Amino acid sequence: MRILVVDDSKVARAVIRKVLGEIGYTYVQEASDGVEAFTKLHEQRFDLVMTDWTMPRMDGLALVRKVREAPELDVPVLMVSGETYVTRFVEVIRAGAAGYIRKPFTDEELESKINEVLKKRAMRAATREPDSLRGNLDEVGFPELVQFLSSCSLSGRLVLDHEHQRGTLDVRGGDVVAGYCGEQAGDDAVYAMAEWEDGRFRFEPDDDEVVTNTTMPTLPLLVEAMKRRDERARAS
Repeated sequence: MRILVVDDSKVARAVIRKVLGEIGYTYVQEASDGVEAFTKLHEQRFDLVMTDWTMPRMDGLALVRKVREAPELDVPVLMVSGETYVTRFVEVIRAGAAGYIRKPFTDEELESKINEVLKKRAMRAATREPDSLRGNLDEVGFPELVQFLSSCSLSGRLVLDHEHQRGTLDVRGGDVVAGYCGEQAGDDAVYAMAEWEDGRFRFEPDDDEVVTNTTMPTLPLLVEAMKRRDERARAS
């Protein structure tokens, strides 16, 4: 796999290159900012871009937007930042990044995040056959899964099975309109499912009318779910 690492710090680029090498990714090119990266993306093909957020001339968020707006470029961008996950999550999703990882990260965390990004890319290709959208939550996390359905503007029911529990999300045009998990419904059901880090999921295409029971748009709802999950993790 061909990876482009974008960071204005030469030391940071060297560290990321070293970690990538340790997990088996040896073809790595570098760019010192978004302007240089955007030029390199037009000069050769890459399978993944890893970009820092804060850089001169063109920062990571601007780079994500330019890549998304360029029809000739079809490459996922993984945002790397020292900011907290929840704080930046909405901006990252709206800009079109394929994923987000917070500094500092371990070899295992980076490998897992890259696998998530590649899995989402494969799922996007499979949207021509929605019945094939199924897999494991430990490969594609809950927030990334909901983000994917939203970005593809899909309609249907997402079914999640975790241990002996089952949850469902009704999605219409990419918007989460209803959720059920045991005795919980609506926003509370989404919050409960956001806690699940493993299990199975499948997406069942469906555009029948459903009763809405969520109270927020999808992105704020997802951010609130992740905020609550983070707060519980810190408290435990």
